[in-house]
Amino acid sequence: MDGNSLQELPNFICSFTNLQKLTIAENQLLKLPENLGNLINLEQLDVFGNQISLLPESIGKCSKLTKVNFTKNKLTALPNSICELTALEQLILDENKLAKLPENIGKLTNLTEIMLFDNQLTGLPESFGNLSKITSLNLANNKLINLPESFGNLGEMNFLSIEKNELTKFPTTIGKLKKLQKIYAHNNKLAALPNEIGELSALKTFDLRNNRLATLPGSFGKLLQLTEADFGENKFTALPSALSEIKGLTALRFDSNKITKLDATVAKFAHCTELDLSANGLATVAAEIGKCKLLHNLNLSNNALTVAPKGLKELTQLKMLDIRNNKLAKDQKTLLKKWLPSTDIRI
Repeated sequence: MDGNSLQELPNFICSFTNLQKLTIAENQLLKLPENLGNLINLEQLDVFGNQISLLPESIGKCSKLTKVNFTKNKLTALPNSICELTALEQLILDENKLAKLPENIGKLTNLTEIMLFDNQLTGLPESFGNLSKITSLNLANNKLINLPESFGNLGEMNFLSIEKNELTKFPTTIGKLKKLQKIYAHNNKLAALPNEIGELSALKTFDLRNNRLATLPGSFGKLLQLTEADFGENKFTALPSALSEIKGLTALRFDSNKITKLDATVAKFAHCTELDLSANGLATVAAEIGKCKLLHNLNLSNNALTVAPKGLKELTQLKMLDIRNNKLAKDQKTLLKKWLPSTDIRI
């Protein structure tokens, strides 16, 4: 029944009590029938892309539902009865207008995936931590100010998308998420990270772009599985020493910070293959940059360099150097081309 411009679902549909799958995506439905609960054998419900603003209380009687997709509707709230759907494994609520979740959402203990991208959530109920089987969680593009302390109970989670919210801090319990591999937290208001962040022993990707960070806790250096970190558009004045301890960290982005000088400690980042320091007001780069011999991509564009950093001639594996929009004289640009004849130099 997809894509048929339906404005109303006929009531007789709810008399098919043996129905297991109902797909009515991309119609123009404003509501679902009050007797939806008669579909006691329904296992999958897909109403993607309609105009539904409220769900009937009777949905709680569809006790065999395992997968529900309400993406791209106009839901402003969920009925409390949805918390009775204890067989649910997948709950997709992206692109609605939800301002809060039912307090008893934690009763849905079989959920492995819950998607809440692009809503208007300002917080999560404490019972959210009871959803201990969740492996993937998307809370991006909401209005979340904080996360409940119970968040640390989501011990099976390996993927967390929390970008584009209003978060000022992470709960200290975040360190309990030992299986978490990817965190996307850009575009928030984070000014500091808790020491417990260093306990995320499986973390491989951490995106903290466009926050308010100026320092990292020393425990950050314990994230030995980390391979990619994005700290662009923050307030750092130097590369944090804790990062130099993570020898598997190959991609590091610090563009649009306040790093005006790159000193000899840059040698401690010899494990990096990609380093972005563009748009920092960078005026000097120590010769020790030449010890970062694994670098393939180096971005020094939009800075205040007046001379070509001598260490660059040691970077024989460099494939791309972006040094546009600096203050290099013509002879300095000529030097770069001489030092790095096989490198794609963007001047």
